[in-house]
Amino acid sequence: TLDGYKHPALKGIWWAATRGRTLPLSNAVASEYLTYTAITRDTVGSVTTAQSALRFVGTLNGWDCDLIFGGRAAIPAAALRRRHAHEVKKTPGLPLVFIKAIIVGYCNVVPGITWEFQWRLAVGCGLGAGYKLLARYADISRCRYDPEFFVIEEWLIRVRVDRRKNLQFEST
Repeated sequence: TLDGYKHPALKGIWWAATRGRTLPLSNAVASEYLTYTAITRDTVGSVTTAQSALRFVGTLNGWDCDLIFGGRAAIPAAALRRRHAHEVKKTPGLPLVFIKAIIVGYCNVVPGITWEFQWRLAVGCGLGAGYKLLARYADISRCRYDPEFFVIEEWLIRVRVDRRKNLQFEST
């Protein structure tokens, strides 16, 4: 989203201008600014956003962004990634008793309603699969009840997750 680049780009250009640097930025100046951002903010996101914003400004102005932001200008973000690297703590799935209550309450076909409107079945299967198998709210929020994403067959129900980062298992 380009709206998120407005302030980081202006900060980078202001930083360079107040220190007598010229545009287009050199690799050394970009590296200096990104190091300054890394030291003052101490977050990977601030450095990568600043780099992306300045790269976008450079692209619009015809700068050689690979030369400017390559090499030592990539070091501050890499250093912060290493410093802040830690094991991601996943939220545990719901206890089996709660999953069973969801499945008993929702995983059933309501007679007299066409397959397109069997939302109880979709909700029950989505929540049961999401909390017990996927155990991530980010995946559960992307479960969709569309013909290609929620397939009901006689012997299985397949729930596809829309836009999941890890597509090694085809998001099923």
